[in-house]
This record gives sequence, structure tokens and C-alpha cells, in this order.
Amino acid sequence: MEKIGIIAGEGKPPIHVAQGARSQGIHVTIVGIEGITWPDIEQYADAMHWIKLGKFSSVIQICKKEGVRHVAMIGRIKQKISLNPFNYDLRSIVLMMKLPDFKPKTIFYAIEQELAKEGIQVIDTRPYLKDFIPPAGLLTPSRPLTSDEEDAIRFGYPIAKWIADADIGQSIAIDRRKAVIAVEAMEGTNAAIERVGELGIADSIIVKVSRTHQDFRFDIPVIGLTTLKKMHAVQASLLAITAGELLFFQKEESIAFAERYGIGIVAVQEGANASILSI
Repeated sequence: MEKIGIIAGEGKPPIHVAQGARSQGIHVTIVGIEGITWPDIEQYADAMHWIKLGKFSSVIQICKKEGVRHVAMIGRIKQKISLNPFNYDLRSIVLMMKLPDFKPKTIFYAIEQELAKEGIQVIDTRPYLKDFIPPAGLLTPSRPLTSDEEDAIRFGYPIAKWIADADIGQSIAIDRRKAVIAVEAMEGTNAAIERVGELGIADSIIVKVSRTHQDFRFDIPVIGLTTLKKMHAVQASLLAITAGELLFFQKEESIAFAERYGIGIVAVQEGANASILSI
């Protein structure tokens, strides 16, 4: 039987990967991180192991014990937690000391290379998540876009791509006057949306994108019902996302919620570059 391992961070994405893999007849070993991974994930595992954050040697030992040669890394681990040196075992400390910087991408590739030394390959999770990747187009049929909103997206989308490619964050908030209100960094999309509310600017547009050369083996952009509820709380009016490259969890429930409160959702198809968009 084919086997994969899942190094599971926070939230539902690791659960969905486990469900998708098992539906394809794949044996799933899950490595959960105490205090971060949702405990409910255990019911979706063929083999379950719990470790403390930063115990990298334990991950390798578990993979070898279970005969796992391919692993998925999915689910959020807040950077301020992951960078705490008191979390690390010796192998992790040595790895982190070699890093030129602490960008998420840099950390991931260092982990990937260390796993490769042990014959363990990090894999793309999209084959197990096809139902959660929306194609291009308007996702809220009863709430179409206005021409002003389309113009605002054409203004904001390339900026969001630049922010993402700089490895800063993957979302921005703009208003209809074509001004940037907030930029996501380490705090994440939901906290960035909350900051829009603190500024008291209603009717904002949230743009969430993938990187130009997104490595889908880690850090796949995610939206879901919580995103829409945060937007409703700050009176945001539109969510624009990259088509085919984001995960949309709780899609039906989220779309129903958005249409109920007049929030538009559109998946934007990029052309040759981020300034050529199909909306």
C-alpha cells in the first residue's frame, strides 16, 4: 500500500489532506504538534504520533518507523512560535543556525533539504485537495462586481503579488479610491482584516494571492468561512483571490454567508503577468 506522512500544523487543512489521501487508498501517518495540531485529526490517521514543536529528530524517527518516504507539510504554525529557540532539539538548533534569514520559505527549504538527507521527500498536497481549489470566475452569482470594484482589483492585485513575492505576506486590503489600507505580514490574513476595522474604513476590498512561483509543497494560501466572517465584521465588501492556486475551505457555507451579507467573491485569472487579469 502506498504511504504518506503528514506533518500537521493548525486548523483543518491537514485533516482534509488526510481525508483526500485515504479516499485514494493511501495509508496516512500523521505527526501532530502538541498545542498546535487539532486533536480531532487522530480519527483521520492510520497511524498517529504526537511530538513537541521543534523536535525535528522525532519526525525523522517516526517516518523511518512507519516506512514513510513521502511527507506533506500543511497547516499553520505561527512564526513567532516557530522561531522560539527553546522549542528546538539539537538537530533543529544546528539547522536554524545555518539559516541566512528567517523567512518562511527559507525555513521550509532548510527542512526539506534535511529530510532529503534521510531519503524523505516533501510532496505537493494539491492531488488530495482538488475539491477545494476554485477555478476562475465570480463565486457569488447573486452579488456581481461593479466596474469600480474591477478597477480596484486591477490596481491592488499586482501590489499584492509583489508583497507575496517579497515573502512578506499574501494579502492586502484596499479601498475604492485605490489606496492600500493594510498589508499582511507575520500576523496573517485574519489579523490584517481586523486592522482594517481598527482604522474604521468600511467597504474595503481584500485581495489574497499566491506567489508568482508558489511552491505548493508548503504554505498554500487558504480562505474559508472565518475569512468571510472577519470581513463582515469590518464591513468589507469584496474578496479577490488567485484562481486555481488557493484553497477554499467551507466553500458552500462561505458563499452563502457572503451573499447573505452582500460580500462579493471573485477568483481572478492571471495573464502573462499580474497586471493582465481576467475578472
